[in-house]
Amino acid sequence: MRWIVKILCANILFIIFIAALAPSTALAEEWISGGVLGVDSRRGILTLALSGNNKTIRVAAISGRIPNKVHRGATVQAWGHYQDPSQTLFLAQRIVRIDSSPSPSDPTGVRKRLHKRFRP
Repeated sequence: MRWIVKILCANILFIIFIAALAPSTALAEEWISGGVLGVDSRRGILTLALSGNNKTIRVAAISGRIPNKVHRGATVQAWGHYQDPSQTLFLAQRIVRIDSSPSPSDPTGVRKRLHKRFRP
């Protein structure tokens, strides 16, 4: 019976320890999406026109690197958080280009991959 109490106490202490670390290590993430108006690869900053409104913001990659396929005119999604309350600078932990599908009749690309696989 004592070993059950020890295991329960250890689990409770572990949960308290994790809960104490959570606010400091996990930032609330938001995501934004829009069209790229400009790319500064040297500084790792994008100028983005947000989808759904006429607002233009700067998106800074935390890693300092912009993905290769992101260029002017591309549509991207970014996950991160706003640095300032005026929401003009977004610090992105992840930036992904949204590709259009290769064919309107094959939006997921499954038919294309299956056709490659089963070709004689």
